[in-house]
Amino acid sequence: MFTKILVPLDGSALAEQAVRPAMALARAAGAEVLLLRSVASVQPIFVLSSALTGQFESGGDDDGLASRQQAAHEYLTGIQRRYEQPGGVVRVVAEIGEPAAAIVDVARERGVDLIVMSTHDGTGVRRAVWGSVTERVLHGADCPVLVIRSPAPIRRVVIALDGSELGERVLPPALAVARALGAQVILLRVSDAPVLNPLEISMMWDMEPSVADQDMLAAARRAAGRYLDDVAARAGLSEGDTTLVLEGAPADRIDEYARLTDVDLIAMSTHGRTGLRRWLYGSVTARVMRGCNRSMLIVRPPAEALRG
Repeated sequence: MFTKILVPLDGSALAEQAVRPAMALARAAGAEVLLLRSVASVQPIFVLSSALTGQFESGGDDDGLASRQQAAHEYLTGIQRRYEQPGGVVRVVAEIGEPAAAIVDVARERGVDLIVMSTHDGTGVRRAVWGSVTERVLHGADCPVLVIRSPAPIRRVVIALDGSELGERVLPPALAVARALGAQVILLRVSDAPVLNPLEISMMWDMEPSVADQDMLAAARRAAGRYLDDVAARAGLSEGDTTLVLEGAPADRIDEYARLTDVDLIAMSTHGRTGLRRWLYGSVTARVMRGCNRSMLIVRPPAEALRG
């Protein structure tokens, strides 16, 4: 599935957390790895307001461009030597330009089919800047983006589906990642039924849900289960993989399940349920990404698939 993997770096240990899983994926797939560091055409001045937006003020240091590019190349070469493996191809790219734009452009121009980058939801200027870069890459990248939030190995992968063809675009890359890393796969579907929790209704209103409500919920559970069984058969799940149906608001249930179990990676498509062009902000994927501290594989269907 993967032939060329891009790993953007900014010189920090945080960003370098993406290197090890990227190398593991490349080794399993026989893929080439590109280590990228962008170099500003002018020396940036970091101020709080610009750090939060990912935009920087110019320091007017045009004369230092060559030396900065050389320093970036030397840094990347050091990472290359540290992680290079027999039979693997690891190349370095010191690209001139703003970080997010450089990542998206290099990925597109070089035929990258997976971007692996680290991010963090914590505080601090560097974390704010790199987190902003990650969000902008998610908006612009044509290929799947694997966002690493922990140095721990990926052992359990949840693939969240909504029953649509667009949602299933996540399956090939997610299964490829899981197989390459030897991880268990959980196919997850949050039931289409209205958000009616019988226990919560009983507690709030001191009454049992109606027979009609119970029948509706049961029918939705069965339909979701049949759908997952069909996907599992088509995907050829391995022994030890499983399916799971939950009920309620999708983002809340996915978040809750990840927090209560030892899930390492959540894989999702970015489209809205109607297939319209509202892809990240306001979507279930955005809520999970911002609310759940787990690594995520995010797949954006091609633009023509999102027209509606």
